[in-house]
Amino acid sequence: MIDTSVEAECKECSELTKSLLVNTSYALIVILIMVIAAILVGAPKAHGSEALLDAIHVLESQPGRSDGGRAHGEFQMHAAAFRDVQRATGWKHDISVLCNPWWSREYARHYLRILSHHLASGGREASPANLWAAWNLGPTRFRARGFSLSKLPRRTAEGVNYINAKRLKS
Repeated sequence: MIDTSVEAECKECSELTKSLLVNTSYALIVILIMVIAAILVGAPKAHGSEALLDAIHVLESQPGRSDGGRAHGEFQMHAAAFRDVQRATGWKHDISVLCNPWWSREYARHYLRILSHHLASGGREASPANLWAAWNLGPTRFRARGFSLSKLPRRTAEGVNYINAKRLKS
């Protein structure tokens, strides 16, 4: 024989469990909708583009392109960009890690993400051309030019033309 107080507690627990399941279901549906919206609308995809990384690699490894030895690795990354990636990722490598092609590409991939966010915070599209200009000039110098592709130095503009000719997706 079940005590009426125990029976009442069981009914109350059952109602609370049903309510919790309903609320949890609604919360999960809302989260799912938010995730789908973020995927459809979210951050620009150009920063993760393998084709964009390939294009930057080609541009940065052209003969006759030199900054006097201040840049490192296959993607010709400067120390400031290297440190930006380290702050964002928590990596603790020495800059010589950029001599390794795999690490050089990983640092480049993360730096493109940083540039993408930088452009977005300036109200600019993270298009492949804008990302290249920010990469080549540095985000501060690109901003100082009003993020304008028409105000680029000749070599940077040539890179924009190369990137545009590749018809990379953003």
